[in-house]
Amino acid sequence: MFKIPSNVSFVIENLIKNGHKAYLVGGCVRDMLMGKVPTDFDVTTSAFPEDVISIFEKTIPTGIKHGTVTVIVDSMAIEVTTFRTEKGYSDSRHPDGVNFVSNLSED
Repeated sequence: MFKIPSNVSFVIENLIKNGHKAYLVGGCVRDMLMGKVPTDFDVTTSAFPEDVISIFEKTIPTGIKHGTVTVIVDSMAIEVTTFRTEKGYSDSRHPDGVNFVSNLSED
């Protein structure tokens, strides 16, 4: 059984401690379900990007307009993205627009 790294737990716990919801998502969840050790971790949250930036000491505004901030904890990069809905993919990779939503089920 794979254990979530303490750096990732730190991010999730601090988001929750600051009144937000936070969940592991993406490839790390898939990898864990398949019995593989994940190499990167993504978190989705009810926190807006400016909230994430204010909560954590070291951040990179990776994709603010898409709701993504990279949080650096002890040199580990963890992407944190606000709950959102997406519109269009002109470049087949990034959404043309996003609307932030209030809960995971809308995301």
